[in-house]
Amino acid sequence: MYRCTINLRPGGVAMVNSEAHAKDAHGALDQAIEKLRAQLSRLKREHRDDKQARGQ
Repeated sequence: MYRCTINLRPGGVAMVNSEAHAKDAHGALDQAIEKLRAQLSRLKREHRDDKQARGQ
């Protein structure tokens, strides 16, 4: 069993973490990247919605 952990600090945003487990290393990496992609998409959407709420 392999575990992949990704820690990313995008500019101006809190640390984003992702972790996945799989039977092979490539599978664990792919799953961790997909989780990270989902988190970043969520943060982007929240940021965009916040900007619209403030009228910018």
